[in-house]
Amino acid sequence: MYKMEDFFEATYEDLDDDKLERLNRFRNLSIEKLKLIKPLWVNEETQEKAQLINFNDYTIIVVSTELLIQKAHLLGLKTETIFNNQINDFRYITTLEMWENKEYVDPPTIFIKNFETQTISISDGRHRTILANYLGQKTIPIVVPKYDVDKISEILKE
Repeated sequence: MYKMEDFFEATYEDLDDDKLERLNRFRNLSIEKLKLIKPLWVNEETQEKAQLINFNDYTIIVVSTELLIQKAHLLGLKTETIFNNQINDFRYITTLEMWENKEYVDPPTIFIKNFETQTISISDGRHRTILANYLGQKTIPIVVPKYDVDKISEILKE
């Protein structure tokens, strides 16, 4: 049986040739060239492009990317770079490819982990959050349950 640690320990050597080629295409770009790839996020106007968001129960708010990273539990993911020689890094590549192809991506989904300690968790989208920060995006849209908008906004206010 696999443990989560086993997945994080898998390296680029474990990627097939096609995925390794796709990864290397982005790894060989300078940060300046990577920053030319502009994020396209699903929002309420483009909700038909959403893959996972149910707009009956969730809404989108925009917050500071840096503050989100400070307050969110990221399960030990590194935030300084997107290339850490872990197979999990390929998640950044799929998002970059979608943005390069002008495809919309669902924003990260956030929930309150502990209101008293002002901590939140990202249930979906940790890699997208780190990628947005790495690309220098000052703000990021997030998906939050409608019933927690005020509380999450309070935790993530600057």
